[in-house]
Amino acid sequence: MKLLTGACCVAWYFVVCLAAGSPDGDTKRFSAFFKWLHNRDVTVNADVDLGVDHSTGLRGLIARTGIAADEQVFFIPKSAIVTMDMARLQVRAGQHCGNADDTATCSASQHANISKLSNHTIMALFLLEQRASGAAWQPWTAVFPASFVGSPFLYDDEQLQQLQASPLRRMIKDYQTDVAHNFARIKGFWPALSMQEFAWANAVVSSRQFLLEHRIEGRLIGQELLMVPLLDFVNHPPDGMPSNVRLTFEPEIGVRFLSTRKIAPGDG
Repeated sequence: MKLLTGACCVAWYFVVCLAAGSPDGDTKRFSAFFKWLHNRDVTVNADVDLGVDHSTGLRGLIARTGIAADEQVFFIPKSAIVTMDMARLQVRAGQHCGNADDTATCSASQHANISKLSNHTIMALFLLEQRASGAAWQPWTAVFPASFVGSPFLYDDEQLQQLQASPLRRMIKDYQTDVAHNFARIKGFWPALSMQEFAWANAVVSSRQFLLEHRIEGRLIGQELLMVPLLDFVNHPPDGMPSNVRLTFEPEIGVRFLSTRKIAPGDG
């Protein structure tokens, strides 16, 4: 995604993938998530519900009533977007040494290592912290997938062998090595964290991050990693299927979803 003259546009397909689980459980989490969005001044203009899109077979957001072309479907204000500055401050303030045998050494490790962690890892730690009951962003993290079974980035050695000499195998192995290296650092100040939890959080960031490019007159001057509730549940359209939603991003205001064409009742 490219930021041009303060804003950018890109087409997306209007599908939301929710956490695996029972339909009733999903519905409750989904309802709590939308209530949380409302409390954060996220505007949902369209009448949508959770269901299966008949055109794709994917489970996600379905229009209960028709949506006109060029209609604002959602608006997500800046205050409901997770920036790297926010995530880093949160993780720095986190207290994870309570169960450590030597809390002084653990706290020193936290202070020394957090500054060395990548933005991707900091965002993963932020999401892990926000899974806790009562956390400010917990209703959002509750609708993430419970697992990423089948994701190539979680392949074991036997599955990687099937890729043989594919460049993808090397890329996956490098990713897994980096995750393991960062986990070893984090264990020094978060001893209760498991590798499974950390791998899950990395998979969430990898599949839902929003990398914003700042450009002036076409020249790249920087990038920023963001996590945007609701945007992270909207996927690219399947091959051959036209998009029906586009977004605009204004850094000082927020993200708007606009319909690119009419969306009929029952469509995703």
